[in-house]
Amino acid sequence: DDAITDGRQDGGDWRGVVGDPYAEQVVLRKGAFIDDIDKFDSRFFRISPLEARTMDPQQRMLLETTWHAVEDAGIDPESLRGSRTGVYVGVGTSEYRDVIAESDFPDNYLGTTSSVAVGRLAFTLGLEGPAMPVDLVCASSHASIHQAVRGLSTAEIDMALAGGVNAALSIPLTEYMVDLGMLSSKGQSKPFDADADGFVRGEGCGMLVLKRLRDAEADGDRIWGVILGSAVNQNGTSAGLTVPNGSAQQRVMQEAIEVAGIDPCDVVYYEAHGGASQLGDPIELHAAAAAYGNDRDEDRPLLVGSVKANLGHLERAAGVASIIKVALSMKNGVVPRQINFDEPNPHVDWERLPLNVPLENTDWNGNSRRVPLAAISGFGMSGANAHLVMAGYEDANGERQSNNGTRTVVGNEHLIENPLGDQMPVRDGEANEVAPREKSRLLPLSARSEPALRDVAKRYLDWINGHDINDEAVATDLLADMAWTSGSGRSHMGHRAGVVFDDAISLHEGLTRVASSDADADRDAPDAPRRVAMVYAGDVKQWGDSIEPFYANEPVFRFVMDRCNDLFETETGSRLWNGTLGSNFEETQLSEPYWTNAITYAAECAMSALWESVGVKPQVVLGQGIGEIAAAQASGVLSLEDGLKVALRYGRLSRTSDSDASSEGEENVLSGVTVLEPSNTLVSNATGQRLDSEDLTAADYWLRHAASPMSFDHCIETLGQLGVDAIIGVGLDSDAVSAVSGTEQKVSENGVEVAGIPRLVACPDTEAASGGFAASVADTYELGLSITFSGLFVGETRRRIGLPLYPFQRRRHWV
Repeated sequence: DDAITDGRQDGGDWRGVVGDPYAEQVVLRKGAFIDDIDKFDSRFFRISPLEARTMDPQQRMLLETTWHAVEDAGIDPESLRGSRTGVYVGVGTSEYRDVIAESDFPDNYLGTTSSVAVGRLAFTLGLEGPAMPVDLVCASSHASIHQAVRGLSTAEIDMALAGGVNAALSIPLTEYMVDLGMLSSKGQSKPFDADADGFVRGEGCGMLVLKRLRDAEADGDRIWGVILGSAVNQNGTSAGLTVPNGSAQQRVMQEAIEVAGIDPCDVVYYEAHGGASQLGDPIELHAAAAAYGNDRDEDRPLLVGSVKANLGHLERAAGVASIIKVALSMKNGVVPRQINFDEPNPHVDWERLPLNVPLENTDWNGNSRRVPLAAISGFGMSGANAHLVMAGYEDANGERQSNNGTRTVVGNEHLIENPLGDQMPVRDGEANEVAPREKSRLLPLSARSEPALRDVAKRYLDWINGHDINDEAVATDLLADMAWTSGSGRSHMGHRAGVVFDDAISLHEGLTRVASSDADADRDAPDAPRRVAMVYAGDVKQWGDSIEPFYANEPVFRFVMDRCNDLFETETGSRLWNGTLGSNFEETQLSEPYWTNAITYAAECAMSALWESVGVKPQVVLGQGIGEIAAAQASGVLSLEDGLKVALRYGRLSRTSDSDASSEGEENVLSGVTVLEPSNTLVSNATGQRLDSEDLTAADYWLRHAASPMSFDHCIETLGQLGVDAIIGVGLDSDAVSAVSGTEQKVSENGVEVAGIPRLVACPDTEAASGGFAASVADTYELGLSITFSGLFVGETRRRIGLPLYPFQRRRHWV
């Protein structure tokens, strides 16, 4: 397709620069917001309908567009709370006030003032850097980006949200522009053309997410381009307040060039202000030729264009629209042809100036591998001049970013470290391992309502259908990046679905189930569990078949198992296992209690660490038999090493009945073992009561009570009293699952009915056919718990990619 379709401003459809369907922050057609400018997802932003009605649509557009911009960057918007993120927005006088004035509603100052427009963004996202509205008319968003760049370069902020917004709602203001001769009587913006007679008012909103380059690279961000230099100045005293000053324009360009440290002759493309004025266009082009044309090769003229021909003049959002156009053009390697350019403006010395307006799509840099360079100007009728120098992005090795099977920019490869940090580092060699092909993945989807959740799933279905994933290797890598980006780069709201998949087919099936769900549209999101308990089984026989795949696929699990293997060899002189249990392990090793206890303890401690790596750490723990020792380790009562010692000693002494156990043998259980205060609540399976330090330091307790049958009646009653409303079970058999989940209602000894705790996640789920740990995390996610998704990708190198953005459920809000 052409870079820009041949749409015209009198109704033609503009489908995006160089066709990036996911750059939704770009205005897609003339009057892109005019049909829906009265609609807004007030529920998403928790704004009352009355407040939304008296809020300038510019504020609504800023809220939604900024949320999308942050999502598109692969950043969870909620993760920005408390950050040193600045907000810089080109926004001016509210034209909505004229609309309000004609209605029966009183003016809402908070809804129509520019300072609140940026303040509301900072408030909604919890940002603690500067929040500055910038009103330099047509140079507003250029200047806002300049201010953001300065804030980053001086370390005043760590990230910036910068851009602009414009909504043309005032009839009197538009009439005033007509009277001044600013607007085209033909209804077309024709920059540089002999027939140009002014611009057409455009509407839209654009926001950029800006970081220092080194930070963006370190974070594995999706980098569209690099702003090398910027400058802002003022005309001073000139021929008139609103008359362009060519000398001042040339100076602002040269200042930006100096900051950028480039040879101006290397700049390929100049995105002009292009106001379609018979006076202003020639002044600007002569200034650009003076700044970028000296000593320029005749066969490499400066290409010139203006997006105002496509969008109209977005006024205070004009600059960010230009930058988005340039970024998309650079990514695709094409300078788009200039539409609405039929006959060159005769007031420009085209023969002498080294300028060329492309009438056809043109390859950027031709066959050269040089990084593309562009210049972008914006001039305000108040006399403000702003200029940016922008480069395409390549990494430190001089390589352009791979698309990794997508149509858009992707982040650099990013090693996913263990969230547990130095406590459990990625082992040597693991960082370069490719994730096993059989590893299941989890795609987390969330929304503020059931209809929105269904729309999220539909958008992902469209995303899958829009990609060529017939190559299994490409699909495996791309879908893993999709799962990683969705987990780490999206906010996770109350209505949730965890889609577990092994390939594109199972992903499509899972998304289709969510998209076609018949859940009540008005259903409230379930309350997230307040307190979570983890229950450990006492025998590995229930889930021994799961240990090997967990060991193969989960580095955190493998780390703990390997550590226990080393400790076991130190204690016994033999290895606990060699990475596989073998087909006849039940008939051999499991006949040895000390081995059974050790492998049960090691696997359950490994599961504890695996859950902790995804951010799930229980407030209450309990266990049966050896599971109680694993529970004590999870509670911080015993170290991993000391817990293994107790499990081994208990295994050797279990051959002796309680009545024959000597006091010397009892003391041996805790000999040389440090018992600490629990970091959470530890419940005894024997009594169903909370354990205190006196119980935990008694060898008699570990010998006489650790082997007692699990008393779920007492335990569940105690868990209820402790406020536990969800349980994660490690290796529970079907009877235990039934008791915990409440499918069996029982009566306690005092005659009180004991209700089961209905929310339970079993891991591994012995009844599940596949899905592994991802399936259990999906269940936990749907319960509403906060998940650290990096724990599912430890040791892998993943990339942030462009994914569908949130489907706002807009309703009409209009005075």
